[in-house]
Amino acid sequence: MKVQFSLNVSGTELCYDTVTNATTTDCPFHKPWFGVLQMKLAMSLCLIYLLVRQKVTGKPYLESPVFKRKHFGTKYMPQPRSYEERRTLLQEAYDGPSWRTMLFLVFPALLDIVNTVLAFTGLLWVPASVYQMSNGAVLLFSAFIAMRFMGRELYCYQILSIMLVTVAVIIFSVAGILGGDHDTVSPYEIYANLTTAYELPTIPVTSSDVHQAMGMLFILLAQVVLAAQFAVEEHFMIERHVSPLLLVGMEGAWGLVLVVGLVPLLSTTPAATDSIAAHLWHEDFTDTWVKLKGSSSLVMLGVGYMLCIGTYNVRALCPSSILAMALKTTNASLIVLRHAQ
Repeated sequence: MKVQFSLNVSGTELCYDTVTNATTTDCPFHKPWFGVLQMKLAMSLCLIYLLVRQKVTGKPYLESPVFKRKHFGTKYMPQPRSYEERRTLLQEAYDGPSWRTMLFLVFPALLDIVNTVLAFTGLLWVPASVYQMSNGAVLLFSAFIAMRFMGRELYCYQILSIMLVTVAVIIFSVAGILGGDHDTVSPYEIYANLTTAYELPTIPVTSSDVHQAMGMLFILLAQVVLAAQFAVEEHFMIERHVSPLLLVGMEGAWGLVLVVGLVPLLSTTPAATDSIAAHLWHEDFTDTWVKLKGSSSLVMLGVGYMLCIGTYNVRALCPSSILAMALKTTNASLIVLRHAQ
């Protein structure tokens, strides 16, 4: 997605070119809401996959009930004790989730939209590596939700791990802000000033610094929403027995409906070229369409992104139905470690 945002493509909107000191229509593809639309389209394709697979295999249900799944002969989930409860769950699997459950899936879809647009808006101004490493903050927020609202307890080593992740996120955030236009200020100089003069070195604040600081703020807010989304998804998979792939597909379908409904509103809201927050409430989709028609590279990147995000969401959600939100946050942390190497 960062590659898409970095492409300069001719469109209808005007932007300021710092090289020629003039306005131009050859502007960066800063379209976070279009990124959300791509993600939702990719996720909704999971429903088509489920229907095709059901037709080919001849199974009476879209996916096997969660409590019946096995790994090397061992079932993941606790089994119903009574025959009546087991029969009820099997009947739910055959019939599929109720219309009430399908309707309530709009809530995780809405959380996913908020999380994604906040994260993509922050990604406009923050390097991709810092963005990925900052995603480790979801571990902290997930732990808080698990303890405060889900009645779970954490062991000492888990609390220590969360503290280490918190320190790391603070370091990544500072690095993301200072790493852009301050090559003359080294980490050693910052450390020396703190230990000798007990103050930070004098660093002039530029507009780029403000954008990067706001970008980091949006990314961290996105992690708060993402942690809440993990908890809600866990409820639907464990309590309402919605299979992971069906959950992904329904989040995509609901998200597609919501985003398409927002397109006219986003196009008519006032734009502010000097404000990073304007990307949250305004996006010109006419300009997006013109840029897509004029750039095959942009189209190829979009298709590739949708394929990748669909595969990632399925892989991330499947373990969650078994080991709950803890494994999803661990998965996000592993991505952080990969980018930190």
